[in-house]
Amino acid sequence: VCVCVCTYTLFSFPVAVSSAPLQNLGLLFALHLMEKSPHEFEKLNLTLVREQLRDLLAVVRDQAVALVDAFDISDQYLCSALGRKDGNVYEALFEMAQREPLNEHAVVPAVQAFLLPRLTAKL
Repeated sequence: VCVCVCTYTLFSFPVAVSSAPLQNLGLLFALHLMEKSPHEFEKLNLTLVREQLRDLLAVVRDQAVALVDAFDISDQYLCSALGRKDGNVYEALFEMAQREPLNEHAVVPAVQAFLLPRLTAKL
């Protein structure tokens, strides 16, 4: 019922308010719900739902950056350097990698403590 209401609501907006990318996103959400809860729908053809979901993912993938930008979700919230407004993607990725706690040491302390003694032990 929720899927029908969401889909009807999304598709009933005037064209000026709604656009194809938002309609695709709404349909993607509806298909995702149908795939995750097939027991909620009587006589659901799960194979058809998965085919439609796969086809729609290819379409939405092309629109993903524009959709994220439209919702004004920050790169910090997404934990991503991609799609930066200043265009410094590679510099930001490098800085994020340097700040990562696992990159503080050349070898992670757990490797030195547990793995190296086993690798270098004589059998």
